[in-house]
Amino acid sequence: EMNESLEEAEKKAAQILLPQLKDHVELIQGFMNLIGETGWSGMRPIDECTQSFKVTSQLLVRLVNDLRCIGLLTEYGYPLQAWTITSSVYEVGVTVAHIGRDDERAQKWIDYDKPDQPFLNMRAATKEVFREFGMPDAEDQAESDYRVYQWLCMGKHANPLLQKEFGLIQQGQDVKLQNGPDTSEMAVSSLWYAMDHAARYAYIALAKFAKSHLTIEQHNSIAKRANALSVKREQLRIVARQRWFDQDPFHEKWRPKQKAHRSP
Repeated sequence: EMNESLEEAEKKAAQILLPQLKDHVELIQGFMNLIGETGWSGMRPIDECTQSFKVTSQLLVRLVNDLRCIGLLTEYGYPLQAWTITSSVYEVGVTVAHIGRDDERAQKWIDYDKPDQPFLNMRAATKEVFREFGMPDAEDQAESDYRVYQWLCMGKHANPLLQKEFGLIQQGQDVKLQNGPDTSEMAVSSLWYAMDHAARYAYIALAKFAKSHLTIEQHNSIAKRANALSVKREQLRIVARQRWFDQDPFHEKWRPKQKAHRSP
């Protein structure tokens, strides 16, 4: 509405969105809380902190803050902005898992000095991480996850294929700009997608950190709770597949050209 303030519009959006997003928001909050507890569990005197512990701990703090921001953007109806930060969660999660307990890799991160290049090649790093996890079909799964990352980056880069689906509302013969929160069905779908995959990469980072830097007892406790959250995520994915068709509409556009497949 023309006379409505942005703050009023966001409050109304939250009332519409939160009932539909409640379970996903709780999933994200569950990972935030568990990562926070994991960080505290791993604290130790400074002279006992390895380079890999320092770096991955610092990155986990970043990841928790990113998850918090995704929750806020979700509540107020900003799907593409949530995708942008979820792409960061992917990058941070893969980096934490890549470094793990490897002090040499951590030192490379500390010494990195290239402002115009990313620290890791995300596609190669994802494959390496999945192989180290011992995932079955690690190569194919990594390609599938990297495709998700490319999707998320479409939101970050305002790729026209995706961006033209947002920001305009057609009413009969008229078109108007949509400023502020989006509560449409597409927005809800996109917000679910962001939180679903943010949870996945938070899990990957958490699992590697706990295995690398906690005692066996601490790791087992964290793993049990993380796995319970993962089960909840899978249940929500079933609901999503029932509500929305998830075939990639751009499957013929990707380079290098690959067979069409359903998004993970």
